[in-house]
Amino acid sequence: MDAYTHVDMNTADPLEDLRLQMASAGVSQALVVETWDKSNYPCLRQIMMRPWAHLRGAFCFRPNEERPLREQLENGSMAGVRVRTGDLLQLGSLAEHLEASGKWLLTYAESGIGPLRDELRKSLIRHPDLRIYVPHLGWPRRDGQDDPEWNTAMRELSSIPACIVGISAIAAFSKEPYPHADVQEFAVRLHEFFGASRVIIGSNYPLFQRHMYSQYMFLASQWRQSASAATVTEFESKLFGNQENVERQP
Repeated sequence: MDAYTHVDMNTADPLEDLRLQMASAGVSQALVVETWDKSNYPCLRQIMMRPWAHLRGAFCFRPNEERPLREQLENGSMAGVRVRTGDLLQLGSLAEHLEASGKWLLTYAESGIGPLRDELRKSLIRHPDLRIYVPHLGWPRRDGQDDPEWNTAMRELSSIPACIVGISAIAAFSKEPYPHADVQEFAVRLHEFFGASRVIIGSNYPLFQRHMYSQYMFLASQWRQSASAATVTEFESKLFGNQENVERQP
């Protein structure tokens, strides 16, 4: 599974392009996340309006924007909501809905992992059963420099049982060319902190060389090779468990 991807809006059919990329890497399912610039919003609407067995979606939360996110979350194809650190405490009743439905709070650390950890603590006081997804290796570097709060913050986040972390956006944090050996150490530490059962993989496609989709999925898979096959199925089952009324695509 590609647990974190966007779509390439420069292609004629972005969702078909993603399907072809997935096929090239042997990936059967994916979570498509809305971008902050809203460019791929129409594709998220497609996923919601015409459910596909191999895709799930997550919209962005913007507190000053009138958007029926609660209704969208009730759609079986929507897996959760992407939220900036600074907006976490403005979720209001939407946080209650996420908690009750068991869908995911996808985090975004625009101010670094330390502030994100602090705001998540506040959110968990009110909503202790929130399922939290921290992608992109927990943003281990900022402006090309190691974030000094990363180790402590990720260790503390790992103490939250319903928190998972993703190996994704690998190239964004590397100072070296593929295969980005300087970033692998962060993946190793995430396994130490969270254990293999709470580490998942994603691509962040197409925010790297788009022709290297399969290489990046392979690299992320290698970095979590200690995880058993069952752990992938556990996360997938939460997003793709009910397939009865979902149309399958060729």
